[in-house]
Amino acid sequence: MSHLSATVPDLTATPDWLCDHYQRIVFIAHGHQLDGLDPTDHTTLVLSLDWLAWRRWVDRGGHGLHFEYFLTTLFSGAPEERGYLMSACRWMYVDGADATMFDGVSLGKLFNWQVSSAFHAINRFWIAVNRALDRFSPLRVAVRGLRVEYEFLDQDGLLALLRRAVHDRNLTLELDLIPPQPGWVFPELHYDRELPPEPRLRSVLRSAFEWSVEKLFNVASWFRRRRPRVLIFHNPLMVQALIGEAEGAPVEPVLLAGTQPKRPTDLLALLRAGVHLIGRPVIRLNNRDRQTLASMQKLLEDAWQHRPATDPIEESLRAIIRTVVFGGQELAMRATEVRIYGRMFRRQRIDCLMVGDSENHTCRMLLELARQRGVPCDELLNGMFLSYQQMDARCGDGFHPAAIDRLLSWNRGNEIWLKETGATASACRTGYPVVDLMRARKAGPAPRNGNALILPPHVDRSDVAALYGNVYSAVLLAIGAARRAGFTNIRVKVHPGFNDIRYYQEVLAYCGASCELYKDGALAEHIHWSDVVIGPVNSGAFVETLATGRPYVPFLIRPSALEPALYVGITVAENVEELDALLQTTTRADEAALDILSDRQPTLSAARRVWNAIAEACN
Repeated sequence: MSHLSATVPDLTATPDWLCDHYQRIVFIAHGHQLDGLDPTDHTTLVLSLDWLAWRRWVDRGGHGLHFEYFLTTLFSGAPEERGYLMSACRWMYVDGADATMFDGVSLGKLFNWQVSSAFHAINRFWIAVNRALDRFSPLRVAVRGLRVEYEFLDQDGLLALLRRAVHDRNLTLELDLIPPQPGWVFPELHYDRELPPEPRLRSVLRSAFEWSVEKLFNVASWFRRRRPRVLIFHNPLMVQALIGEAEGAPVEPVLLAGTQPKRPTDLLALLRAGVHLIGRPVIRLNNRDRQTLASMQKLLEDAWQHRPATDPIEESLRAIIRTVVFGGQELAMRATEVRIYGRMFRRQRIDCLMVGDSENHTCRMLLELARQRGVPCDELLNGMFLSYQQMDARCGDGFHPAAIDRLLSWNRGNEIWLKETGATASACRTGYPVVDLMRARKAGPAPRNGNALILPPHVDRSDVAALYGNVYSAVLLAIGAARRAGFTNIRVKVHPGFNDIRYYQEVLAYCGASCELYKDGALAEHIHWSDVVIGPVNSGAFVETLATGRPYVPFLIRPSALEPALYVGITVAENVEELDALLQTTTRADEAALDILSDRQPTLSAARRVWNAIAEACN
């Protein structure tokens, strides 16, 4: 939405009171870091990296901006920007060779998500800082706290960037750091980049269970006709949709035993459906393997010493790589996974692989192992992909080829996206199997009790132009629109993951927005409760809500890199007036929109189309 309602804070708007020059800029990352500052001192501009702290300061009469104010024109949508994230994922090459290869798999590429996300955070902070300093020409820069989304870069790393920008302008830097205290609430929970290793006893018990289940399913396979086997690594909802129509399929679905329910009744249902479960072997790295991993960092460090970083962004990214990739046990854990899945491929008959997100590190690992063995690789997207950002798992990067051979597309939009992102895979239209599953679980009639469910936007990594602070403005906007439309019972369901529901509680309480607030639990029960769902256009809940039989009002808050060409034919609200109008006219599930999104066919389910497409690839 280009313009928010006058009653909803808009961090992109230029306030009337903004001065051309400030003597001092103060950086803060939490409301408590405002303590002791005088809001009547209009020679000082507070630059807040926190949405709620920004609002509180401005409402007290202080001069302050959210740091994303300087990022509204970060991207123009030009074709050359499509490789932006991918440009951060070539760090592992030394003289054109990947220094992180292990058993034929690029370990460096398994960190694409962390590295490219950190790269984006570094860029955003660096550009905002430089634009702020150039815009207001302060004499002094004070720092009370620094923080970026998900803490992709810690305060020390951010401070190093700020020091560089201040030094380049011969400004005075004042460090008045106020460290976070227990009880302080931030937008996201602390992101622990390194998961703890599985305890040895648990590993042994898991392996024993998986081995037993695999033997049981091996025996069952003796009594079945031989069919091509497809290993599926996807989200639970997609697996349910596919396995629900696996009986009699032309291929034999293969699932990892450890990812499936353990109850005997569930295992029996999988046997009846003709599914084959396999286990993961227990493997540990030896000393030679660990020496190999250590040599990877030495090779890169030597190369970096001979080619120093050319700018602060590259310097910061290298520091992130040292910490995230080489600083703990994560690299060894991923190398261990490569060994585990490599042995699994060697001892199992796998004729095809299907994944849900080729950028997921486990999916990427499986794809590279499959390609070594000439196994065809398909991707059936596990969500809405609506931006043209390129990812090297699908496009290749000039050194590594693309990891997938074929996209099993939901709709025509998927195929446009595939072409526009420069992906090398072919496309085969199958539809979206989850739609059929949700329609089978269709909710009863809407309660007609004035119930509105609001789903906050989730800033996806590929939406590089989106502003994280706009999430809270969007929620307030949607609540106001629902009230104006006559809805009296309003729920907000926060996106699962690292979002901290306590921050939403503080935002809504401060802004006087009364509603129920949820995070945990299944989305379906909230959809069934609702008369209407208001949510982002790029959420998988869009399709699931329509399939369940409830109306969904999609909205999009600008700036955004989401491409209208990928959801052409669907009406999306991009301002307050359009949202109000859609809420007045949307009274039932939009079947036409559902057809556009999922390419439903009346005579053949999407799951059957998927099975047939995979069988064709295996022949």
